[in-house]
Amino acid sequence: MGNLVLTVFDVGNGDCIWVSLPANYDVAVDFSELYTSPIEDGTHPALVSGRGDSSNKTIACLSHPHRDHMGEIDEMAVVLELVAKSGGEFWSSVSDWPRYIDLYRDVAIKTGKKVYRREFRKLARIADRLARLFEREQVRFVACDLRATTALPTPPGIRVEILSPTCATVNEHMKVLHDVATGRRVDIPNDSVNRTSIVLKIQNGENVLLLGGDAPSSIWREIMKRIHHQPPQPMRAQVIKASHHGSDDAFYPGLWDDLFGDEPGIVVISANGSSRPTLAFMDSFEDRCRRGIQDQVRCTGRMTRIYRERLPARYVPVLDQRSTPVERGDSVQHYGTITVVIPSQGTPSIAQEFVGPA
Repeated sequence: MGNLVLTVFDVGNGDCIWVSLPANYDVAVDFSELYTSPIEDGTHPALVSGRGDSSNKTIACLSHPHRDHMGEIDEMAVVLELVAKSGGEFWSSVSDWPRYIDLYRDVAIKTGKKVYRREFRKLARIADRLARLFEREQVRFVACDLRATTALPTPPGIRVEILSPTCATVNEHMKVLHDVATGRRVDIPNDSVNRTSIVLKIQNGENVLLLGGDAPSSIWREIMKRIHHQPPQPMRAQVIKASHHGSDDAFYPGLWDDLFGDEPGIVVISANGSSRPTLAFMDSFEDRCRRGIQDQVRCTGRMTRIYRERLPARYVPVLDQRSTPVERGDSVQHYGTITVVIPSQGTPSIAQEFVGPA
């Protein structure tokens, strides 16, 4: 078996991810606007950087229909066309695209909010592309049972599981949309869409990668309750793309122990580096640090000097993505696109595009 390569592009507070699997297989997860990446308009960064290969079978996965994950249709269309030509699939947590579009249109009209009108237009354009490019069986609704995870077809030696959402969670969200559209609710709760976010577990040999989408802490608790053995055992993952750009609701106390056990893990945060990750999120690693567990925590965005100077000294090692304490005077900061190479055996390695003074 070969290496699995995770690439998390620097797109501010959004997600744009490319996973290269062995056996000529790629998975593109989310398509956020390319706020900071210096690439041509309308071109996906994976194709510009040479990570995407038109000869590979490619899967496109929209973790959930939020604007910071859907991005612009031109960038997404490039990948959708590549997927269609390769005979791949489109995965999403939308169980019924025509009904979802109709509900979102009614929500936009009922609430009068511009944000819903923008998201409705994006969703309608995505649905149109799916209808034109894909056969029905290539558009896959992915969700899992309340008592188990769901495995998806992948190359030999690779196992991809859907940890969330459950079908019940998706149905709850559809009911919320219906209630807002018909006036029974005033608005969509903040976490309603995020709770439908796809959480992927990708296993290459003995190593495990988790892609958290925007799953809130309540979903992570449900996942761990669903998959825990008796007595409870950690998932023993090695790498995670943190949920919701390192927000306050992206973790619960003890989550990192539940995911990594007593071994250090790699945590990748797709965020702008100023408003996110939050102090509470960074503080969630402190207990593990006191116990001598040095997780590698990296953020795609460059931490602004003003933001950094507001932080207590104990946060400097984490924000500088260093596993050992450093002095403020000679600290070095990593920022930009993050690449993690995950072998089938052995320790994953991490690299980042830019290194410069803090």
